[in-house]
Amino acid sequence: MTDEKRAFTRALTRMPAVAKLDDGEELVGLTADVSLGGLRLECGAHNASAGQTAVLGIDLSETQQIFMQATIVRTSSEDVALQMTAIDRESAMHLYQLVCHNVTDADVVDEEVRRWLGIDEAC
Repeated sequence: MTDEKRAFTRALTRMPAVAKLDDGEELVGLTADVSLGGLRLECGAHNASAGQTAVLGIDLSETQQIFMQATIVRTSSEDVALQMTAIDRESAMHLYQLVCHNVTDADVVDEEVRRWLGIDEAC
């Protein structure tokens, strides 16, 4: 998929993360890229498949995490791509800050948020 087709800008950032799958498997690894819509998790060998749901935790520090519900949309032998399906307000703010601090143009991320929320820029 090309960048032009992506709904959200991807930030290349490596953060510890765990995806707890609906079948009980836990995928432990590092994020490869993160966006406001999901992420790619480098986790090594796994048995996950597209369509499985997961609760995902990203460790920002020893005391701060981002939690979200997600669905696996793509797998390879060493990683999985997850699309976010639900997130709480605090985690959403942390995710927004994580992405903004790891992209070259945070204004693009702001535009994506306005478009996603359906907010007119004049507001």
